[in-house]
Amino acid sequence: HRYGSVPEAPLVGAIVPPPHDPRRAMVRSLEDRLSGAARFHQVISYSFESDETLRKAKADTGPFVTAQNPVAPDMAKIRREVLPSLLDLLEAARRQSGDVRLYEIGKGYRPEEAGEDGMPREVHQLCLVMARPKAGAGTRFDDGAFFALRAAVDDAIAAAGVSAPCWSPDPAPHTACHPVKQLLGRWSEDGAPAGFVADLDPEIRAEFGLEGELASDVAIAVIDIDALLSAPAAPATYTPLPKYPSIKVDVACEAPDAVAASELHAAIDQAAKGTAADIELFDVFRGASLGEGKKSLAYHVVLQSPTKTLTDKDAQKFLGRLERVLEQKGAALRK
Repeated sequence: HRYGSVPEAPLVGAIVPPPHDPRRAMVRSLEDRLSGAARFHQVISYSFESDETLRKAKADTGPFVTAQNPVAPDMAKIRREVLPSLLDLLEAARRQSGDVRLYEIGKGYRPEEAGEDGMPREVHQLCLVMARPKAGAGTRFDDGAFFALRAAVDDAIAAAGVSAPCWSPDPAPHTACHPVKQLLGRWSEDGAPAGFVADLDPEIRAEFGLEGELASDVAIAVIDIDALLSAPAAPATYTPLPKYPSIKVDVACEAPDAVAASELHAAIDQAAKGTAADIELFDVFRGASLGEGKKSLAYHVVLQSPTKTLTDKDAQKFLGRLERVLEQKGAALRK
């Protein structure tokens, strides 16, 4: 019996594709977008946390799953959320780079929400942090980590094929959030939260060494993967190339502080009657010339019609309609 006596035969084996896993597909879409166009660096950290890290992150409340950890006895607690793991990396990362963008898709464990099998509930999260030097005087109002991270989160959600959530201030924000500069996302008023985007709480920022020579503008975001999976899918859309040129109109809306920017945005869209190709908020002003409790929001508005070339006369009609719509909201068009 020699090898040469073994009859030749082709190797045949059926390659069966794995079943579609929506969670795996969602995670891969988020990773592709964040590691690609958004220029974030992915982190894969340990689930064990030290008491010191949890204390600095104000995340040391609530029950924890604990385990004997002979390699690092001071890290016996298994995290409840991903955020403290990323915050612990920021100081070293900022010493290496002026623009830090980190994200992790991982899990936290909640023993108080154990299932019938007694195992703690797994909380699957996308966590992002962005840190950069604080902006100097004279920069745009939206030139900060908070606005940049909010845009990155919206872009990643869109890339995952999910419709955009509605963002609004959270009356009871996460302990790591700035008390004012924070937003909570929901797809419906009675639905589960999508997650939050916020500036990092100043006290936590100082605890993690991001003051003094490393003074940083730090924004954080946490998105619930389970909420993403159950969110409504974004509708498929197609926008043809425009046939007619656009015109640009700058408007400044004076309004009480209680009027949200989203309401003014909607007013501009309403006054444009379907011709608003783009509405961009580029300036926010408060001062003695406006009076107490008032603000001025300035917008670039691009008007474009699918059926004709717009003229200065059309722009004037738009401004007239906008003035009337703003009056109904207790606002006014600055001239």
